[in-house]
Amino acid sequence: MIKIIDEVIQETRSKDDPFPHKVNKGAIFTNQYKKEGTQQPDRNGEINIDGKHYAVSGWVNTKEDGTPYLGIEVTTWEEHIRIRNEARMKREAAVAASAGNTDNLSTGDVPF
Repeated sequence: MIKIIDEVIQETRSKDDPFPHKVNKGAIFTNQYKKEGTQQPDRNGEINIDGKHYAVSGWVNTKEDGTPYLGIEVTTWEEHIRIRNEARMKREAAVAASAGNTDNLSTGDVPF
């Protein structure tokens, strides 16, 4: 399933995509969606290593002597998609629960 999602993502990228990654190249950006007080990464991006696509996350840290550095984590693109989908499902379930619609999540019934 994850491989199919990755293939769809790759197919939907246009030839005009400003960041098509060549082998052993990538990009990392400021995480515009980070919420203060969370452990979400300060930076995120993608990299192509030997033809395989990876997600990159980075956290701005400071060593004990005051020297700043960027701690990074690299995950396979498949794992990145799985984590992102799990987070989305949790958010949707929380929204439905706060609205009192938990009974209809599995059946798809409209509550009116």
